[in-house]
Amino acid sequence: MAYAQPSIDWRGLLINAPWVLGAALALAVLSHARYVSMAARPERRRTRDLLDAPAHGVPLYVGFALIFLSLALSADTVLRRLASIGGLLLCAYILLAVYRAPLRRQEVSDPRDDGYDAPEEHTVEPDRAPKRKSRTDRWFVLRPGPADVPFFVIAAMAGVSLVVSALRPDSIRAIIPLIVGLALYWGLSRWDWTEDHFLWAWVGLTAMGAGIALVGLLGMIAKPSVLSPMLRQVLIRLQSHWQPLLNRLPDTFHPNVVGAALVLLLPFALTLTGSGRLPGRGKTALLRSMAGLASAPMLAVLVLSQSRGAYMGMAAGLLVINLLVLPRLLPVSLAAGAGLAALAVHLVGWSKVADEVVSSDPAYGLAWRVGVWSAAQQMVGDFAFTGVGFGCFGPVGMLLYGTDSATAPHAHNLLLQVAADLGLPGLVAFLALLGLVVCRALAARRLCLRSQQRLPALLAAACLSSLSAMVVHGLVDAASWGNKGAFVMWLVMGLGAALDRYARHACQATPAPFDPAP
Repeated sequence: MAYAQPSIDWRGLLINAPWVLGAALALAVLSHARYVSMAARPERRRTRDLLDAPAHGVPLYVGFALIFLSLALSADTVLRRLASIGGLLLCAYILLAVYRAPLRRQEVSDPRDDGYDAPEEHTVEPDRAPKRKSRTDRWFVLRPGPADVPFFVIAAMAGVSLVVSALRPDSIRAIIPLIVGLALYWGLSRWDWTEDHFLWAWVGLTAMGAGIALVGLLGMIAKPSVLSPMLRQVLIRLQSHWQPLLNRLPDTFHPNVVGAALVLLLPFALTLTGSGRLPGRGKTALLRSMAGLASAPMLAVLVLSQSRGAYMGMAAGLLVINLLVLPRLLPVSLAAGAGLAALAVHLVGWSKVADEVVSSDPAYGLAWRVGVWSAAQQMVGDFAFTGVGFGCFGPVGMLLYGTDSATAPHAHNLLLQVAADLGLPGLVAFLALLGLVVCRALAARRLCLRSQQRLPALLAAACLSSLSAMVVHGLVDAASWGNKGAFVMWLVMGLGAALDRYARHACQATPAPFDPAP
């Protein structure tokens, strides 16, 4: 199969990666500073004052420095290179000044308070009448969030993607899962959650994973090499009864798509299974048993999917769970994993291991995957600001870059696929939103542990494991994006953002035992 460029432009990738990461970091910082300035009580703080503090100023100017570094590396004239180096030095000087600012000794606002449902809001001053609740207090969907700016950029670029699309009907059908996912994220991240709500969400995600595994088993005959003849015949008979549904949802039952969904949901089942007895939960043993039973079909179907990317993602997710929940066993796990990897490389060889990592079929091995990535990289460079249109990667790749739309309907890389669909502004916003969710989930876990709330802390660990598995899986596939199962990713990110909101209120109501009293 011929491609316009059979190898990846690593120089261009290394030159452009710093400014993409820097822009995502700067966008995330500005969005979070805006959120804190709107939520700070009893009086609001200006965003400019927040950016002068090290908590926001340091990452902001690190992001600007990465942008100038990329400009210096890509400059084609001496004057532009000198200007970029000057901007880089200026960012370094401002970064040092912000780090040494006196504001580092005093936070401009309480990081555990997002400004809603605080006890002081409900107190009435003696000489004043109670204030009328604002719309953000009455309607939860109007509440600000830390990732609002990246969210709106993604929504705007989705609209631009529809405008520039040459296949408007196909793009409208393909963009529906993104719209549903964005709506789920927005609602979940702003809802007033309780521990009981989180527990039921935990159980619901586990049940969803088991359901996807059982229903997705019908699509496993697409990769039949590990199926026994008896199991294959059973699946063929079941498919004959469900053929109309399978014809309407072909991408949903693809083994890679099923594997991507299970990679996101299996950490919740495993974490619930090993959660132990939760405080105040009389039926924890029953829930753990049900989660263990749900984990069995999920693991079985994940193995049957033969998705190498899903295997890599699940390994990364298990490593994160081990690091966050069972850190004492981390050296043993790393040693066991390294030993198995070394044994596989010794027995099989590097080249064959690389092919097996991306596909068991030689026709879809590493060389084929590199060709698709090369075409996607060129596509992103040619349509950097708008993308090619949502769902148009296959036809555009076939017409302009020599790919086969039947075998390469997407970029087989999550970040390249987002950039191809939404342009580089959409990729920057997606990285900023994902980074904010991960950072806030880490903060929520830390605050919940300090306030001795084990259930939300374990759920935060499950969210971090799930998103880590998704990112690693996204290195070799894009099955978490652009199909009918893509809403699962936004469901997990919305839950991670909701945990941050809950943790701030819970820690304010239940101070950490070793925190000094104010």
